[in-house]
Amino acid sequence: MLSWFQCCISTVRWGNALSSLFIIRAGVPQCGLLSPLLFAVYRDVLIIRLRESGYGCKFLQQYFGCILYADDISLLFHSVNTMHSVLKICEQFAADFDVKFNTMQSMVMRTGDRF
Repeated sequence: MLSWFQCCISTVRWGNALSSLFIIRAGVPQCGLLSPLLFAVYRDVLIIRLRESGYGCKFLQQYFGCILYADDISLLFHSVNTMHSVLKICEQFAADFDVKFNTMQSMVMRTGDRF
């Protein structure tokens, strides 16, 4: 399995043009059969950290502090202070696992009577 990840060679297609071959040194190949499973195992660490922190929304004793679909994540919390704590957990996860969150595609939405 290790050699499978160390030997990934790919190209980029843009329209009808193909780039030259290059080696992929990190990440999970998107076309691999095991890729969804391996990515799920990888991101489970973040889910567990968030759930064990006690921060985030719960409904009927079930944790709903983060909702994930593919590589997207929604974080749900009840206050701005909690948001800062949750984001610190995500920041530590990113540092521990060399993950980069795309801040250009991130946003905050606040709801309630006053908002």
